[in-house]
Amino acid sequence: MKISVYKESDDRIPVDRATGGETDPILWCRDGMFCIIPTPVIQNAVEFRKSFHVEKRTPPELYFYWSQGIPISNLAGRALMGGVI
Repeated sequence: MKISVYKESDDRIPVDRATGGETDPILWCRDGMFCIIPTPVIQNAVEFRKSFHVEKRTPPELYFYWSQGIPISNLAGRALMGGVI
């Protein structure tokens, strides 16, 4: 399974930039802390955006928020990023 990695200091990241239409989980690193945005949350956001394209309407701007993520330890986060532990 592929994991997308983002190093952002903001409290939110746009769904479009985060996913690129893919539904892989996101590992988010912010201020030395890590969290994971799980696949079901990403799938819901991508499907919601696609529903607007089917109806030929402009989709609203959607974001993933830091608080939506599941916090993980720094060691696990670095391991998932491929870093040295």
